Amino acid sequence: MADVLYCTSDNETRRKEAENASKILGIRNRLFFDFPVESLDSQKSLQDKLAQVLDLKKPDTVFMPFWLDNHTDHRAVNKALIAISKRKKYDFMVYSYPYGSLFIRTSWWTSDLPGRKKARQ
Repeated sequence: MADVLYCTSDNETRRKEAENASKILGIRNRLFFDFPVESLDSQKSLQDKLAQVLDLKKPDTVFMPFWLDNHTDHRAVNKALIAISKRKKYDFMVYSYPYGSLFIRTSWWTSDLPGRKKARQ
């Protein structure tokens, strides 16, 4: 079963689109933080909220935009995940995907967080 976490939302239309896309993909569990778009770098509660979701859901796999992504919110989520993984050990694999790149359309990147067990084969 997959859960999807949306950290930002800028309007009701975008939220409805996210809900509809999730339904089409068969994803029943959607979580919304509803932070304003391009604000995650300044959201003091992002790390705690993200840690609460990880503690509750206990995922074995996390998909997120590549850490060198050009979007400030995508980089902020990566930074938050790394920061909380230094405070507490989590046992999950992180798969990073390129977003909005003209050059890397279908590549998949994997990365380990600090304290992570050796990557699963």
